Amino acid sequence: TEMPDLPVFGVTMLGTSHGFDANGQTTGFVLWANHRGTMVDPPPNSIECLNRLHISSRVIDSIILTHCHSDHDAGAFRRLLLDQHITIYTTRTIFESFVRKYSAITGFSQEFLRQLLLVRRVRIGEPAWIHGAKIEFRYSLHTIPCIGFTATLGGKIISYSADTHNSKELFQRMFSDGVIGKGRLDSLTNFPWESDMVLHEAGVPPIHTPMTELIKLPPEIKEKMYVVHVAQKDVPTGCGLRTLNQGDTQVLDLPKNDMTTAIEAIDVLSTIDLFAPACETFRDAVAVLYLIENEEFEPGECIVRAGDPGDKFYIILKGTAKVSWEANGEVSSKLFRVGDYFGESSLVTGEPRNADVHALGRVRAATISRQHFENFIMGTDIKVNLQALAQIRAKDSWQLISMNSVTAKLTSTAKTTMEFAMEERTFVKGEKVWEVGNQPDFVMLVKSGRFHLKADLDVVRHRRINLSISVNHDTGMLEILNSAFRRSASSVQTTHHIMLDAPFPTSCGSDSVCVEDDTTDHFIDFRLTEGEVSTGALIGDFDAVFSDQPVASSVTCLEEGSAMVIPQHRWKQFCGKFPGGLLFFMGKHITV
Repeated sequence: TEMPDLPVFGVTMLGTSHGFDANGQTTGFVLWANHRGTMVDPPPNSIECLNRLHISSRVIDSIILTHCHSDHDAGAFRRLLLDQHITIYTTRTIFESFVRKYSAITGFSQEFLRQLLLVRRVRIGEPAWIHGAKIEFRYSLHTIPCIGFTATLGGKIISYSADTHNSKELFQRMFSDGVIGKGRLDSLTNFPWESDMVLHEAGVPPIHTPMTELIKLPPEIKEKMYVVHVAQKDVPTGCGLRTLNQGDTQVLDLPKNDMTTAIEAIDVLSTIDLFAPACETFRDAVAVLYLIENEEFEPGECIVRAGDPGDKFYIILKGTAKVSWEANGEVSSKLFRVGDYFGESSLVTGEPRNADVHALGRVRAATISRQHFENFIMGTDIKVNLQALAQIRAKDSWQLISMNSVTAKLTSTAKTTMEFAMEERTFVKGEKVWEVGNQPDFVMLVKSGRFHLKADLDVVRHRRINLSISVNHDTGMLEILNSAFRRSASSVQTTHHIMLDAPFPTSCGSDSVCVEDDTTDHFIDFRLTEGEVSTGALIGDFDAVFSDQPVASSVTCLEEGSAMVIPQHRWKQFCGKFPGGLLFFMGKHITV
C-alpha cells in the first residue's frame, strides 16, 4: 500500500485489533498534524508497518502513551531501541509505570531509564500542543491508569477513547457506590461524541466497552466513528459500526492553504540533522521558499541516472524511490521514503551521479538547484561533512552496516548517521589494535581481514561502570558522561534479557544461549568476550567507551585488513541520537 500525501490532519492505522487476535495487530496509529506524525500506542511491529507504507520515521518524532499494558507500550520501547530519540507524551503516573515495567524487563535501573527517556508530562485539563494541534487529555475507565484525548486543528476534532468501559450506567453506579467522585463522573460521562472523527475501542467487559453500547449510538455518531481494539469478525454485520484495517488513512479536510506544499517542504527539510545549521542560518522562511521547487514523477520514471552530472538536490515529500548502484560487480539497492534525500554527493564533490533513482509509485519531491544548494549551505560545515560521507559510501559503508545482525535493523536515518561517524583504517597482520589498559579511543566495524578479541574476564567482572545519562531538552539528544551514576549489580547480571528477546538476536549465537555457568571461558552473562571475527563484526569495549575507563580487552589483527572506525566521541554522539546503541551495547565486546 502506498501512502498518500502526508495528511494535514488525520490518522494512519498501525493496527486495529487486540493482543489476543491471531490475525490482527494491536491497536495503534499515527496522528497527523501539519504533515508531522505522532504515534499513539505504537504496536511492536510499527516500524515495519511504516516501511510498508513508505513512511520515513523521520517525519514521526513523538509518541502518545495512553497506558502500560504490553499491547500498547511495547512498540514505544522498541522504537527507542531501533530509531532516533523520540519524545513521549503521557502523565507522570503512566510514565512511572512504564519505567518500573521496563526496568524489571531489561535489568536497567529505574533511575537510568528516567534519564534515558525524553518525556513531556501532560496534565488532565491542560492542553498540550503537538505540531500545531491542540491535544486535550482525559482519563478513561480501565484496570490501570489510562488516558484518551481529543486533537483539534483548524476547527476540526479527532477523539480517541483509549482503552475504556464507556457505559453511563456503570459510571453512575460507581459514583453511587462512592468509587468515583463527581468530577470523574462528569469527565467520563461527557465523552466528546460531537467530534468530527471518533476512534472508539470495544471489547470484553468490564475492562472494555461492550459492543452493545456502541450499537445503541445514533446513526449520526456512527457515521463519523471507527471501532478499534476489536477483531473485525467480532463486529456484527448490519449494525452500522465501521472498522479500519492496518495501513488505512482517514483524513479530515481543512480549509486549503496555498502555502501547504511550501510549508511541508520546509518542515521536512528541518527534520534532517545534517541541514540543521543551514536552517538556523536561513531564519527567514521566505528565503528558504525561494530556493525550493516542487517536482512530480510518474511510476517507473527515472529521477536521476548514474553518470549524469549533478544539478539538483532532492527531498522526497511523497511516495517511494528505489536507489540502485553497482559496486565490485554487484548491484545493490535501497528504498527512500518521505523525508529521505539524495543527490547531495555529486553537488559537493563535482563527480557524476553514482546511482540510478527510480520512482516506485508517484513521487513528489522538493528540489534545490546546485546554485541554490551552495547558497543554502554557505557558512556551515555541511559541504565538508557531505564530502566525507561520499568518500565513506564509496567504500561500501552502507552494505557493511547492513551485514551486522544488530546495525542491520537500524532505520535508514540511523544508518546514515553512523556513516557520518566513520573513518576507514587499515591494519597489518600481528598489529595490536588495542590492549588491556589502553584508553577507549574507538569501536570498529570490520570490513576485511581477521581479528581476535579477548577480554580480561576478571577485570570485566569487577570493574565499576559510572555513567551519567541526561537528556538535553534543547536538542533532544542524550548526553553520556562519566559521572556518579552507576549501573546496579542486578543490571550487570540481567541486561542480556534485552538481547534474547525481540527485537535483537543474541550476539552469541543460538548455540551459546544454553550456557548457564557464568565462569565459562569467553562468556559473562551470555555475552561473548573472546572470539575471532571478520567482515561485519562490530567490536569494542563499549562500557569503557561510554564511561571513559581503560579498556578491559585486547584486539589483535590476525590477517591484514581494514575496518570502519568510529572514534569514541562520535560513538557517544551517535548513541545520544539513537539510544538503542547505548542500551544494546552496554556490557558487550562483540556483535556479529
